[in-house]
Amino acid sequence: MDRQHILELYDWDAGICFRHPGKGEVRTAHVKTIRPAAGGIQDIRACEPCVLSMNEDRTAE
Repeated sequence: MDRQHILELYDWDAGICFRHPGKGEVRTAHVKTIRPAAGGIQDIRACEPCVLSMNEDRTAE
């Protein structure tokens, strides 16, 4: 799959990337929901480069 096909698999919206929070709001995709010990639910979002990087890591295994 090429880069564009991978990115089309996700729904994109403005958010904070978990790897690059200092960039502020950028185009991100929801990648996971966690339940912290302190309670509640937290959505984990990733920017386009991080989604592609995670996909490369996943396919390399």
